[in-house]
Amino acid sequence: MPAAPRPALLEALAKVPGVTATEGVANFDGVIGVAIGRSEPERKGQRHEVIIDPETGLVIGERYLAGTDPGVRPWGPGGEIGLSAMELTVVDSAPDPTSV
Repeated sequence: MPAAPRPALLEALAKVPGVTATEGVANFDGVIGVAIGRSEPERKGQRHEVIIDPETGLVIGERYLAGTDPGVRPWGPGGEIGLSAMELTVVDSAPDPTSV
C-alpha cells in the first residue's frame, strides 16, 4: 500500500471494536514492531495480529495467539501458535508477468 493512505487504514483499524495494539512485538526475523489485532470470541479468544514497523507503517509480519482453550498444546492459553516475517525490497525492474 502506498504511504499516503496508510495512516487512514491504521486509523480505521483502530475503530474496529475489540482491536488493540501491542508495542515491542518481534516478527519471525526478530524485527520489532507494533502488533495490531483482535481476539475472536467465537474462537475461544484466538487472536490474529499484523505486525507493523512503526517508522515506515509497512507490514513486517503476522502472528497468531492461542485463545483461552487450555487444550491447545503445547502452547497453552495465549501462547504464540504462528509467526511470520515479511520484507519489502525495491528493485529496478521486475519480470514480465505474461512470460511466467
